[in-house]
Amino acid sequence: LASGEDLPVMVTLWFSGARVSFDPGAPSYLIHTDGDDRVTLAPRPVDDDFAFLDHIEGNATWGSVTPRQRRALAIKILRVHVFDGIAARVGESSISDEDRRALIGVVDRVRGISPGVTALLSRADQTALRVSFDPRSTAEQITVALQARWNYGSIPTMMTANPIYVFRRHAPLRTLLAGALVRRS
Repeated sequence: LASGEDLPVMVTLWFSGARVSFDPGAPSYLIHTDGDDRVTLAPRPVDDDFAFLDHIEGNATWGSVTPRQRRALAIKILRVHVFDGIAARVGESSISDEDRRALIGVVDRVRGISPGVTALLSRADQTALRVSFDPRSTAEQITVALQARWNYGSIPTMMTANPIYVFRRHAPLRTLLAGALVRRS
């Protein structure tokens, strides 16, 4: 796999029921800007970037993954991989029609993994998707929408569009709070 090669292994481990230990004091995974040849940052077709989905869904253990587990995976794919995929494809004027269609297809596929998962995205995330997938949006508008996602502590990054989902597992408020607590420990 050109990208996401760790995900099929991670999904198998994550949902295996085995004990997984996490050391919050250990060093983080960093992507440095000192290498232009890093696979993570190399431009490639959207289908190549998300080929890991075929490996996850084709894994023998996929059938035993519960809806709750699928939701956890789907929200992670949206928040991390889809938005990184969008950011990597914003050109001088916008996102190409081909990339836009392919990225919309990825979001639709993730919705198929966990129907309703986009309701758990923050208002800022939902705006970024809407702006990114609008063929009339300029590169500047897309970039501004993507950057707004990183304004942690703002209402749009903490709140879901529907307030009913604000305190749901994997909703942005709970996710941001959990991240803050891990960093403090």
